[in-house]
Amino acid sequence: SRARRMVGVSLMLVVMANCLVALGQAMFGYSPLELSALESNGSTYVVGERMRLIGLQSSGQDLSAIVGAAFAWGLAQVGFHGFRAVPRYVTIAWLFAFATSILVLQRSILLGMTTSVLAVAAIHLLTATTATQRINRLGRLLLLLALGGTALAITGLLAPSQTSAAVSRALSLFDLTNDSSWSTRQSTTMPISTSLIGANPWGYGVGMTGSVAAQFGDLSPLSRHVYGGLWPDSGYFFVTLQVGLVGSLVWLAFLVAWAWRGSLIDPPVALRWNATAVIAFLAGSMLTGSFWGLASTMTLVLMLTSVDFGTRPSCELKESPAKADGRTD
Repeated sequence: SRARRMVGVSLMLVVMANCLVALGQAMFGYSPLELSALESNGSTYVVGERMRLIGLQSSGQDLSAIVGAAFAWGLAQVGFHGFRAVPRYVTIAWLFAFATSILVLQRSILLGMTTSVLAVAAIHLLTATTATQRINRLGRLLLLLALGGTALAITGLLAPSQTSAAVSRALSLFDLTNDSSWSTRQSTTMPISTSLIGANPWGYGVGMTGSVAAQFGDLSPLSRHVYGGLWPDSGYFFVTLQVGLVGSLVWLAFLVAWAWRGSLIDPPVALRWNATAVIAFLAGSMLTGSFWGLASTMTLVLMLTSVDFGTRPSCELKESPAKADGRTD
């Protein structure tokens, strides 16, 4: 519909604006106003000798959630419709989102991007009816990722220091033995989170952890545990500490159902692909990041699941995934 497309165009503008500002930060650094905002928010923005990008957001975590979700959403859009049936500006926005997701220096997003690629690849394989379809679909996915790599290489020419730091940050995922942040998670954050959950498996209440709890000091029963309590460094611990084990199981069931069906009603197949890709992205990124607590950012992220820019007739989108996707192969 026209309203849905207007929402989608608005989201693409948000993604592009954040990517362009972030690229400027990668090339020229932060402005005094941006540095002041980061310091007032208490955001962690220094990684080694480089700084995390924030775009138009208040932290690198907010930016990475938006561009990472746009990356996953773009995979689903092109994967389902094909290159020719998706507007060019969607592909361009995806390329910017791909490069920015790497340059932001958030390893949580790299995990989310990986799970979204695996999810879209799995959909390709499971819904294909012939070997030729499988080859064509995976080839389309590999071509899209190759284009993303080209976009990253171009940004490497514009912002070589940030790109070099981003590549080193990504490679560090394969060897975390000497990583201080990972060591802190293993020795302090995760044990405290698990012990707190064991002490009160019913949860401590909504808002008792994360940025809301940090703003109100001693009002939270978890305020004595900065690492693992106020800041659990995992979306799963973040939710479980608040709503308990039973609540977190309900929440996980909700996410699985959303990723599987795409909606409570019978949605077009393309929207199911969107939901699967975006929820898979969140599932991976929340392993080491409390993204679920970013209320306004998560609103934008989850809105992407209902945006479709494909040009196929609506009757075709209601078919099964295997039939509906056969036309672009």
